[in-house]
Amino acid sequence: MYTYLGDIIDKLGEPLWWDDSQAIPRYCEFAPWEINNIYAREVALILVECQNCGHEFKVAQNWDIYEGRSLSDSIKQGYMIGFADPPNIQCCSVGPSETSDKIKVLEFWQENKELNWERKPEFEVEFGRDPDDFTGFYLKDGKPCEF
Repeated sequence: MYTYLGDIIDKLGEPLWWDDSQAIPRYCEFAPWEINNIYAREVALILVECQNCGHEFKVAQNWDIYEGRSLSDSIKQGYMIGFADPPNIQCCSVGPSETSDKIKVLEFWQENKELNWERKPEFEVEFGRDPDDFTGFYLKDGKPCEF
């Protein structure tokens, strides 16, 4: 569960998107170079929602070479990109303590060998809930996703 940053949000309003490490509100337009991880090699802007009330958030997730499976490999293998609790805006009483539901990847970026960011739309996928199995998720094309 992330800290409620009401002192910032009350002054500036709800942000355009949220950075991943501690659900930090961001008020600039999303760009992969705005991520708070200088080692990031892949960045995804993901639409998620509160499990309890359905409030939607745009959140950024990143991968660097010091982590395990990359975001792009996760998508290729049919796994969902993880994002834990939704940002805490006190949208409802229990939402900030629950895992967020992932809806889709809005933007996906990779850093190339020249250290420039390239958008990769082939990794911009939608997630959905299997109506017959409430324990798992699937990519919109029917591939299963696991946590």
